Amino acid sequence: MVNQVLSLEERLNAQPRLKERIEALLAIVEEGKEDVKQADEAERRVIAEVRRLGNDVLCSWAAQQEAAQRAVVGRQGAARAGKKNSTGIPRLGR
Repeated sequence: MVNQVLSLEERLNAQPRLKERIEALLAIVEEGKEDVKQADEAERRVIAEVRRLGNDVLCSWAAQQEAAQRAVVGRQGAARAGKKNSTGIPRLGR
């Protein structure tokens, strides 16, 4: 498999939730002249968006880790859940 270098835009397109958060941060900067008149309000909006971005980043990372672990378990041929055939441990003595 050939490693292909993806542009930032292509990488963000693969992560729509992250792209949405980055666009929201850019909107704060671009609309700053009209929508946000005070630094306090701009700071509050940026902090809220960065928190959402952090949450989305961690959720995406966790989903990728889970998928990678499932692939590893699948390759190892883990036993599937099902009814066990054992009747228990036989009694000793009698």
